[in-house]
Amino acid sequence: MKNNEELLEKNNSDNEEQAYSKLIKIVNPNTEEKATKININNLRYIIEEIYSLKFLKETQAILKDEEDNEDFPNFVGNYFMNKYNKKEILDKKLIDFTTSINFYSRNYKDIQTFSSFLNENYDIEDLIFYLFVRNCIEKELKFFFVEKTKEFSNDNNNDTNEILVPVKACKKIGLSIFGSDNKNLLSNFLSLIEKIIKNDPNNNKKQ
Repeated sequence: MKNNEELLEKNNSDNEEQAYSKLIKIVNPNTEEKATKININNLRYIIEEIYSLKFLKETQAILKDEEDNEDFPNFVGNYFMNKYNKKEILDKKLIDFTTSINFYSRNYKDIQTFSSFLNENYDIEDLIFYLFVRNCIEKELKFFFVEKTKEFSNDNNNDTNEILVPVKACKKIGLSIFGSDNKNLLSNFLSLIEKIIKNDPNNNKKQ
């Protein structure tokens, strides 16, 4: 009997058929492919690469005063089609990807968030704001998530991608996101951070 941690059979439930249906229609893969679960750190690297490319495209459109009308499922579909030219490889990679997203999203919040964007449970404005916040964090902490995730992907024994952010950095990030004019939003953000720190059992009171 095959270990479920190494190989996942294609799930034909109604819920999974509905999930990522738009992406599947775009790429139109061979659904007879057996799905192999991707290591979670490698999956996170793919996700961060997609986020980075999407933010770059949105930024370039703004600089050119153009409107980007491509929705997220189409963008992800084009990501895979541009990366894998051979149809059989493309089909395998996409089936592995969607199956792994569905599997890990049950237990990991970051994968669940990506899944929600891919299924368009959030609209494109939500995605752009999410990517903007992500970029503000990168600028303040002076690293790129895609590079940091690549470091994690080299450690198969570690399935966490947690990054500790100092309180002072959180305040600067809040200012970058909301600006000094949106005092109420900034205050609510900082109050939320303080509440999280206060309720964190692992908090050692270091600032």
